Amino acid sequence: MSKLAYSLLFIGFFCGAFLKANGFKDMDNKQLAEQAGKVSPKEIPEFRAEVNKRLKAMGQEERKQYKAEFKKAISKNLGSLSQEERKKREQEILKVISDRKKTMTMKEYRKQQLDLDSCACEGPFHEHKKKEFHEKKKSGSHKH
Repeated sequence: MSKLAYSLLFIGFFCGAFLKANGFKDMDNKQLAEQAGKVSPKEIPEFRAEVNKRLKAMGQEERKQYKAEFKKAISKNLGSLSQEERKKREQEILKVISDRKKTMTMKEYRKQQLDLDSCACEGPFHEHKKKEFHEKKKSGSHKH
């Protein structure tokens, strides 16, 4: 390889490491959405928290567009995984969330604003919960 190729490789690696070191806060909304499905399971709670913070600051229409962008990125980034690989990733995410919950008090949890929902969702869009709620409501499973 030439010196130029090594230089470009080093610069690319350094920039990527720098972005990771600074976390998700330094990324713009587009960059953050593009990370959906690429984030390591260990970073999912922080990733979800940052996305949630940004969603709160958005208007309804902007939030709707961002959600579509986010879902598109997840499909693109996880589309090549086999069913087995997806299940493995989901299990890793659930383990990270479970382990994190065990080490925090409620006060710490609220202060850090982590999204520790006990599901394997990559982002803060928990549509499966809406479906479950409506299915329970329709089936009349409400008990006193």
